Amino acid sequence: TISEGSLTNPGDTDYTFLNVPASILGATYIGSKAWPSAGTWIITHKPSVKLYIWVDQQDYNAGVSDYLQSDGWTAEDAPNFQRSDNRPLSLFSKSFSTGGSYAIQTNGRMVGGVVAQLSTAASMTSASGSPIYMASPSPPGNLLVEAYELCMTDPAVGRLDFCKTTFECFSAVSLAETACEIISEPTIGVSELNRNICGDAQCGQQAKRIRENCTDFQKARSFVAPVLMYADTYCPKGGIATDLIND
Repeated sequence: TISEGSLTNPGDTDYTFLNVPASILGATYIGSKAWPSAGTWIITHKPSVKLYIWVDQQDYNAGVSDYLQSDGWTAEDAPNFQRSDNRPLSLFSKSFSTGGSYAIQTNGRMVGGVVAQLSTAASMTSASGSPIYMASPSPPGNLLVEAYELCMTDPAVGRLDFCKTTFECFSAVSLAETACEIISEPTIGVSELNRNICGDAQCGQQAKRIRENCTDFQKARSFVAPVLMYADTYCPKGGIATDLIND
């Protein structure tokens, strides 16, 4: 929960909230990791909830204030609401009668977080657990499956550009899991390299798709990192042969 003096980014920084508005005192709070970068900020919530988003007013706003105001969020009165390093904070709110997800496009580094206030009836009847879940604008590297399922099941999220690359990434990873079994071998000979990685080989092609479309998913990229290393180092480029060796 959020309270006067509680941490803005628990586990990451020592910054705290000052002059917390009465409207959100005691509500459920989920803070982002410190300094999330530009991307898609996805908030999944339960029914009958009022969401509050706080965000930096200055150079770490990432376009969030304009985005929320253009989509019907209310700018709350929050006098002197700030972080303990004297960064002034804005507060926005919006009520949701049904459960679902809300996505915000950010255009740079952001200081912000989300607070949820369930209605009395919802508090009494809702399932156990948090009323909100926040996926950072810089998505964790091991959440490809979760992101894929969210894009598939939530029409509002599925229309985002983030989901287009998520679908491409998921497809490439699925194909690479079979095509790139060669990378489990302790050594790769010249013939195996040519057959499985170079040219039009499926493993090499899917690895390149992963590099292009999985920028938000570090675990997917690390899976094919050895393939890309072999391809970049040993496969011929532009008709020019390279030294092929066992590595």
